Amino acid sequence: SRVWIHSYSDYTPPSLPIPERPLFTFLESAAGWMPKRPATIFYNQKLSYRQLNDKVNQFAHVLHGKGVRPGDRVFIVLPNMPQMVIAIYATLKIGGVVVMPNPDGDDVSIMRQVEQTQPKVMITIEVFARLAQSINEATQLNQFIFTDIQSVVSSRVFKMLMEQWGSIKAQPEEEATVKAIGERMGVLMQEVPTDPLPATAVGGSDLAAILFTSGTTGEPKGVCLTHRNLVANTLQARH
Repeated sequence: SRVWIHSYSDYTPPSLPIPERPLFTFLESAAGWMPKRPATIFYNQKLSYRQLNDKVNQFAHVLHGKGVRPGDRVFIVLPNMPQMVIAIYATLKIGGVVVMPNPDGDDVSIMRQVEQTQPKVMITIEVFARLAQSINEATQLNQFIFTDIQSVVSSRVFKMLMEQWGSIKAQPEEEATVKAIGERMGVLMQEVPTDPLPATAVGGSDLAAILFTSGTTGEPKGVCLTHRNLVANTLQARH
């Protein structure tokens, strides 16, 4: 009755066993058996799997120091950049829950999603400092970590991106807000050990992420995904 199986390649199994392991162990495995292979490429700037895992461990220490414990939410408002990958996996490694708003959401929508999920920390880009300040004033969230694109690309690429986008460099008032209400991700990670924190018991049924989505219409809803959901998706994509 599953007629779609006839379209599978010879090497694609019709079903898969889903292991009871948290998602971040795939990164650790990759860092162990192909440490020098590129994990991220961002405008020709590469991070190998070992480098990525080391940075994830460092930032996991940072988040743990901010009081993030299993089940706590970490609100991530970042474009597709290496720091986003680092923040996601660091949150998962310590048993936290990644919360990601709709990237097209306006300030009011994002504020509502903060209120719904009650995150312990927000991680965002410096040019969103005004949004972070509004959230700080209107909600109980008071821990903010900022990052920027300039720190992960060459000066030539950054100049090119400025010409294309024009709004990726924080203005003086935004820099002042960053200093007033938050800290910079790169500074927090300086001289932090790359060894992992003691293992946190994270099971397949534990919540891994809340992703806000609404399709093209309607109020965005937080879609809850467990580690098992994401592990299944990873293995399906692999095969």
